[in-house]
Amino acid sequence: MVVLNSKKFIFLIFILTISFISASYALGKEKYSIEKIYSTGDDLRGWINISFNEEPSNSIFSSSDGGEIELLNLLKKSLNKNFKYTCDLKDCKSDYSAEKGELEKIYNLGEGESVIFGVKITDKNKLDSIESLQFKLESNNTENTKNPLSIDFLNNEINEWKAHNISENYGEYNFGCFSSSTDTTLISSALYCERITFEEAAGIEIGAYMTRESGEGAVPFIIGISNLDTGNTVTCEASASEAIGVKEKIACKPNFQIKESGEYHVCIGLKNPTADANKYKINFEETNPCGFAGTYDGKYKFDFEIFGRQNKYASNINIIFNNTELENSQSVVTDIENYIEGYLGEKYENNCTTGCIIPIKIIANADQQIKISDLRFSYTAAYLQRETNEISDVEEKYPLITATHQKLFLDEAGFNVSNVEKEYDVSVYFKGNELFEEEIKVEKAPVIYYVRPEITARKYPTTFSIKISQPTGISKYKWNFSDGGVTTTTVPEVSHTYEEMGIYPLIITITNSKGMDFSTEFEIRVGSASEVVPSLLDNLNSNVRFLESKLVIFSDFQKRSVTSALKIEELKETLSALEKNSKEAITETDFENILNEILKIKLPETVGESFVGEGISFYPYTDVVNLEVLKSIGGGSYNPSKEQEYQEAVISWGIDNANVNLNFSEVSAIYQEYQEPIVKIFEVSINNLYENPIYFIIKDMENLIFYEDYPLIEQDGYKYLEIDSTQSIIFSTTEEIDFEELPVFVSPSLTEINILDLEEFNQGEFFKKWGLFILIIVGILVFTFVIYIVLQIWYKKKYEEYLFKNRNNLYNLVNYIKTSFANGMKESEIEKNLKKAKWNSEQIRYAMRKYHGKNTGMPEIPVKKIVKRKKENS
Repeated sequence: MVVLNSKKFIFLIFILTISFISASYALGKEKYSIEKIYSTGDDLRGWINISFNEEPSNSIFSSSDGGEIELLNLLKKSLNKNFKYTCDLKDCKSDYSAEKGELEKIYNLGEGESVIFGVKITDKNKLDSIESLQFKLESNNTENTKNPLSIDFLNNEINEWKAHNISENYGEYNFGCFSSSTDTTLISSALYCERITFEEAAGIEIGAYMTRESGEGAVPFIIGISNLDTGNTVTCEASASEAIGVKEKIACKPNFQIKESGEYHVCIGLKNPTADANKYKINFEETNPCGFAGTYDGKYKFDFEIFGRQNKYASNINIIFNNTELENSQSVVTDIENYIEGYLGEKYENNCTTGCIIPIKIIANADQQIKISDLRFSYTAAYLQRETNEISDVEEKYPLITATHQKLFLDEAGFNVSNVEKEYDVSVYFKGNELFEEEIKVEKAPVIYYVRPEITARKYPTTFSIKISQPTGISKYKWNFSDGGVTTTTVPEVSHTYEEMGIYPLIITITNSKGMDFSTEFEIRVGSASEVVPSLLDNLNSNVRFLESKLVIFSDFQKRSVTSALKIEELKETLSALEKNSKEAITETDFENILNEILKIKLPETVGESFVGEGISFYPYTDVVNLEVLKSIGGGSYNPSKEQEYQEAVISWGIDNANVNLNFSEVSAIYQEYQEPIVKIFEVSINNLYENPIYFIIKDMENLIFYEDYPLIEQDGYKYLEIDSTQSIIFSTTEEIDFEELPVFVSPSLTEINILDLEEFNQGEFFKKWGLFILIIVGILVFTFVIYIVLQIWYKKKYEEYLFKNRNNLYNLVNYIKTSFANGMKESEIEKNLKKAKWNSEQIRYAMRKYHGKNTGMPEIPVKKIVKRKKENS
């Protein structure tokens, strides 16, 4: 046993304390400051006041939102260029030691673990060149969707080699935000896309599940995947050929490697939209969407049953690491010998008298055993070639950093805040220890869709304008024209004159009312007016011709509606006149006047159907029913104090006495940066089940066009049509309105609309003629009758509200039942599916009876008919 005397013990404690203190950090008196308000996905901004005493350079800063960065890497960011620090190693770079040179090495690594081995050169002569390097690497890794292994040659945070051989097997299907839905839309000329997050993958399958709606034979599709960060897009083709009503998988494998985890758009569209439009349909939903139809405009509106699934990486890696293998793995390095020469020259100046070490770091992303063997390394020094086949274990020594208290900025640390709008607490840690916790607020970020124009003339005062996703709440707009001109405005437009021709970056920064800045860069091309005008006119004429060719795939009425919305005929006349003026123009001023007119023209690159819906049972909102107009059209009266009851009675009457179904489509103008709806087309089909004619009533809307010359009569800003039996009315409008908000309703005259008036059952002279006994008996019967009627009305109206707080849920449920029966499903199967979707038995029974046209409540006493007959007989 060794016994320490008191002096030695105190000395040991002192040494340990000094050692502990020597590798430390400390926050200053004013510890930190961060901004409190962010846009979604923004970087955390602020600073910490911190000092270091021989702190290892690889110590980790991390965020509660998931990001992390090493100390030295944070110090190297541009905002920290004035942070003063010292390192104990040259150039603040790691050093290495090597030992146990052997012919082979075996390493057992777990997921996320790494090890460094390498080659040690000791030579009294300066190195001339590296002749060759190769070694054998074997692993017992299993198949996995994660890349199992990578090599960071020279330990410089670049993975020069990654496993790349793939298995024929796949991982799980990834549908992005899509979960499940029975709603469908027909595949028209638009693209249908879903945002999906993928891990690194050497191979991938992309596709969608669709159901044939009509036609026969093979239908070719184009399927693509696009990297949201780089825009890199690759496509492949697949065909669908199943029979009508059969759901099938349509998929292909693009020649595409996902080299970094990230977000991608997977899109599918028809190869021949003119021939194959509306032959297939796809399921979609609108709950927390991250998909879109057409062109992405910064907003996600739908989710589609679109997927991607990654190939698994092959098991049992067995490679010879050399230049050929680097090329096969699509490495950034193709000449490993030259790569080593650069490293040895920079770090050791080719002087290996005391030893040069070439570090090779292996990073495992799965549990495995790795064997390194058959090393063949040769180099030349003093014109003599030397070789070694020894593999050494290498240990990295990190630089130690010392600094006094200073502000260390976190803005470039990559600490992203939430992608979801919310208020929450965020924390920053150093080496796992919390430095601070602070509440922040994350708000939705505005998007600048475009700037107009992108081409103009020099010495021409040009008005530039932008379109923003959230135009409200913007306090100012800063315009940096990159020619020395910087202007700040409070409106989304500005006038600027470029003096010289060229290509200029236009950087637009918008600031919201809370002081947050959001910047987007555009490219402005500036020429002389005499050069710009002919070019712009040619482009516009070509664009008009292309748009007209795209309209061929539309129906005649769609074509008429789109042509009217875009004012194509007027535009052609305008362009013809401008071309004539251009040919007659002489001076730059003449061309500038023409340019002024050209810049007013806004024309999309193309158009396409962005949404289609069919066979939807239509029920208007209560406030759509205009009782004054109905009174003017069909006569009758109502009590204004009971307006809502009458409106609900009109809707209820329509449900009981008329089947109203709706088909609709939306056509959008597609620009380079975004798309926007330009016209919506509706077909309202009415089946009148009532004994008398009823009215179809529609409110005037923006650019309302009807398919044919229906005998419509105008009345106080509305149009109406009498319908005896069945009728389909097709119309279009440029008004921004969704189908559920459509200002359309059907009704008889007000004289045939009744709401329950309890006073009717408390009056009448016949009560005076009866004796007390009879009066009591009759009173009881009347009271019972009234209570029954009240319950009947409550059951019909309030019970429905009780079951379906949101009335659209009932309509969606009935539509699902209708679609399921049309697809051949049995009632028991439909009920089973609805129960799985968390509908309760009461709701399912009610919707089923509603669909079958059965009484949904108590046995009904026909009060309306009794009252009507009484009035007719009096």
